[in-house]
Amino acid sequence: MSIFLLTFIAFLVTAFVSEKVLRRKYNIQKNKYKHVNSFHKWGEFLIIAVFIISGIEWVFNDNAHPMLQYVFPISLTFLWVYRTLMEWKFNRESKEYIISLSGLVCMTVFVPAIIFLNIYVK
Repeated sequence: MSIFLLTFIAFLVTAFVSEKVLRRKYNIQKNKYKHVNSFHKWGEFLIIAVFIISGIEWVFNDNAHPMLQYVFPISLTFLWVYRTLMEWKFNRESKEYIISLSGLVCMTVFVPAIIFLNIYVK
C-alpha cells in the first residue's frame, strides 16, 4: 500500500475518532448540517464554487498554472476556517464550531503531509 494512501486513511480515521470523542465529551448532538444565516450560506457557496472551478481547470487544462494545484487545499482550508468562524460567532450555543475546529486542525496537519508525500516521496 502506498504511503499516500496510508496518510489519507490516517486522516480519515483521525477525523472520525476526534469527532466522536468531542461529541461525547462536550455532549454535542449530531444534527443535519444547517447554515447559521444567509451570509454563511452564500459565503460557503462562493468558496465551493472557486474550489470546483479551479479543480476543473487544473484537471482538464494541460496549460494550467502549476500553482493551481494548491488552490484545492487552500480553498478547503479557507472553507473550514469560514465555517468554524461563522458557527462560533452566530451559533455558539450548539458547540458545533468545536467539531468544525477539530476538522480544521486535522486538515491543517494532514493536507501538507499529503502534499509533501506527493511531491517528495515516490
